[in-house]
This record gives sequence, C-alpha cells and structure tokens, in this order.
Amino acid sequence: MTVAKDEFIMEIDDGSMRSMHRAEALLAAFGDDIAPAIASALNRAVKGVPTDASRAVPEVYGIKAKDVREVFRISKHAAAKSLRAELRASGNVIG
Repeated sequence: MTVAKDEFIMEIDDGSMRSMHRAEALLAAFGDDIAPAIASALNRAVKGVPTDASRAVPEVYGIKAKDVREVFRISKHAAAKSLRAELRASGNVIG
C-alpha cells in the first residue's frame, strides 16, 4: 500500500481486535434484527469524527476548527446489509 505523506492511517491493535470480536460474538445472538441499529451507530460515529477533530486539533496545532472540519468527507454510509462506513480526510500539508 502506498501512502501519501499527508495521509493519516489509523491502525487497530490486537486488544482492540479482541474487543471487536467479542462484541461481534455477543451481537450475533440478535441475528439480522440488530443490523439496522449497528448501521445507525456506525453512521453516528463517523459523523461525529469531524466535530471531535475540530475541537482537538486546534488546541494542539493552532489551526482553525473550520479548516479542520472542511477536510473530512463521508465517502460511504453504513446500511443494514453493508455494515461499513468510510470517512476520508484530505488536505494540504501544514508547515
């Protein structure tokens, strides 16, 4: 995988993966009935990232919150049949 120097990659460690597998096993007991709720939760989580980032990043880097918020784009929303959401952020390198 080639990564541009201004691209951010989030990695999930083994502990997080174990927690996700455990949650997945617990939720499997609900069958397909839980899928719409999971999709809704994923979409809410993805929608909240720009807000959280626009609060945290300015404190550390002195960038305007508006400038941080503008770099985010939800590229894929989760649905009951496709429990996957994507959020992309791109912009110019600061410095």
